Parts: sequence; structure tokens; C-alpha cells
Amino acid sequence: TFSWIGTGLISSMARAMNRIYNVRNATFVEERQRGFTVIMLFLLFFVLSVISSVLPTTLLLSDFPEVLNIELLDTRFSQLLAYAAAYIFAFLFFFVIFRIVPNARQKTPDVLPGAFVSATLFSLLVQVFPIYIGLVGGVNRYGPLLGLISLIVVALYLLAHTILFGSYINAHWQRRRQRILRQRRLQQTRGREEQESES
Repeated sequence: TFSWIGTGLISSMARAMNRIYNVRNATFVEERQRGFTVIMLFLLFFVLSVISSVLPTTLLLSDFPEVLNIELLDTRFSQLLAYAAAYIFAFLFFFVIFRIVPNARQKTPDVLPGAFVSATLFSLLVQVFPIYIGLVGGVNRYGPLLGLISLIVVALYLLAHTILFGSYINAHWQRRRQRILRQRRLQQTRGREEQESES
């Protein structure tokens, strides 16, 4: 049932992205196949991105016992490395979504700008969780839990808008690239015609 619900979610996302790209939707079977592939890659990249993004901030905000102050976890370089890894995983996550989900025949260069922007926004968005836990930790148990649930709902809402914003960037970038390529082909054709008429 998880895969069926997940592929339904990806199909809904594909319809929204196809509307941004102004292209027709894929067939039911194609949408489900793409959805299953994206769900498996989503689980991998999303989990890796969140873990590697939240871990350094959590280590910065909390006081761990001396046993956990390992050299690898305590240095600023390792924390920057973890943030870089989180950004790379987030980029791969959005790259896979933007490359596979829409039915717009987009190539790899067409999805790079939206993947970079979405990965940056997502990396900043994920930092809210450890900061929130650091601010409300040690208060009563029920208030922060309800606040965390609200925070998760808002984060998922912002994640959906991040995906749509990245799709919007990619759609405009793809149209621009196609227009430039058409102009170059037209200039090359005119140049050949002029050379043939001169000879």
C-alpha cells in the first residue's frame, strides 16, 4: 500500500509539473512506473539529506558527554563536510524529481537550475528543526510536541512549494534553451543557404 500511495503522490506531482511545463500528462502505466522509481530514490536521498543536514546543527546546539566528543564530530571542518554532503544529497533528490517526474522531455541541462535552487531552499528549510528543538528543549513535553507537528506540516507545505518553484525555474530555462537552439539552427541554415547561393 505504501508504494501505491507513493506512486499516487508522484502522479499528482507529475500533473502539477506538467501543467507548469504546459505539456500533456503521461499514461497511467507510465506515471506509476515513474512514480515507483522516484519513490525508491526519494527514500534514499531524502533520508540521507535530512540526516546529514540535521546532524551538524544538532551537535552544535547540544552538549554531549565527553564520550561523544569524537574528533570527527567535533571539528568545524567535519560539520561543513556534513552540510556539503546534505546539500549534495538534496541536489540529487531534486535532480531525480525534476528529471523523471515531468513529461516534458527535459534533458539534464534543463533541470540543473531548478535542482540547485530547490536544494538550497530545502537545506535552509531543514535547519529549522534542530533550531526549534534547541529553543524549546527542556520546557513541558506536550507544547513542543504539538509545535513540532505544526512545524512538520508547514515544512511539508514549503517543500511542495519548493518543488513547484524549481519546476517553474526549469520550465522557463528549458523554453529559453530551446529558443536559443532554434535561433542558432536558423542562423546556421541561413548561413549555408547564403554560401550555396554565392557559389
